[in-house]
Amino acid sequence: MRNSTFVGLVGVVVLVSLAVGWNVDRLLGHGKASAKSEASAAGHLYLIDTTKDHGPDDPYSAYVSAAGFRRPNRCTLPPTTPDTQIVAFGVYESQAMSSVSVGGMDHETGIIDVEIEPGDRPLYLILASYDPMIWRFSGATQRVARVALSASARSPAGTPMAGVMGLDKDRLGAVQGTDCFGGFSGAGQGRAVRALSYAILGREPEVLGGAYAITAVRLPSARAAKAMTVAPRPDGFDSNQWREAARYRPGGLITVDPAQVVALGEAEPYDILPNQMGLSQLIGAGAVRQRDGYFEITRSIAHYPAELTGAHSVVFKMAEGVSRPGGDPGHSCVIGDGPSNRHGIC
Repeated sequence: MRNSTFVGLVGVVVLVSLAVGWNVDRLLGHGKASAKSEASAAGHLYLIDTTKDHGPDDPYSAYVSAAGFRRPNRCTLPPTTPDTQIVAFGVYESQAMSSVSVGGMDHETGIIDVEIEPGDRPLYLILASYDPMIWRFSGATQRVARVALSASARSPAGTPMAGVMGLDKDRLGAVQGTDCFGGFSGAGQGRAVRALSYAILGREPEVLGGAYAITAVRLPSARAAKAMTVAPRPDGFDSNQWREAARYRPGGLITVDPAQVVALGEAEPYDILPNQMGLSQLIGAGAVRQRDGYFEITRSIAHYPAELTGAHSVVFKMAEGVSRPGGDPGHSCVIGDGPSNRHGIC
């Protein structure tokens, strides 16, 4: 167990490369990692020691003004009890994609494994992400008294696009409010979460940390891990676009039973996966062909793969007689059968 680096971090605010003391591939079924990849697995992660740098005389505004959280009365957290250990952990995204969405077909849902370590104290967990997220629990889950989920991605009603596996619905709650936090992956944002916890719950988290993109985390120690190998291509998927997808999601596609997902909103399986994974899926199914510089849609599909924006954007051309898909092509260009028949960003 190579966790000496982790132990040495506690007590200061840090942004470092953290060595992982466990094998995330064991959780995701990707095989055995090499020693080299295991040593660099966690990537950049911060921890804030909440026993320092705060006292009852410190103004609340000093922690939250920089992050813009000025009205804690507009933010709510599920209640807790004095005996719980409050743990807050945030990410921007996961390195793995879920086969089930908790944000509808227009949003990409990630999945992160959460292993609860043995212990006697009950846990109150604040888990936050920027992207829609499923947090898949294992280990000593009987310790989890309550989970408060937050995400920057929210439904029109303001509900975080998030869910859990391995816990019952009675233990699930949401971070709600117009002036609340979504995902947090930096120390500055983490301090705002710390202050909001103090203002709303009357206590700060005893463990507070986060990372930009991971596949798994152990709690309450906050030991996190990244994908150490590129996940294998699913059967029937196109290899070229799968390699492109793996640049963004090296943890691959995690097949999930929607009946096992307890979501704040609705959990539903993707018919067409988002971005390059969706392209890999559609090419493998014969609905799309990759040409020189564009993708030809050769038969009708229900909708474009979601989130074809930024670096994920592509050029589509419609084959003769094929109707344009539904949905949003994002930043992609869709060319029809005439020079004026263009859609999207061309």
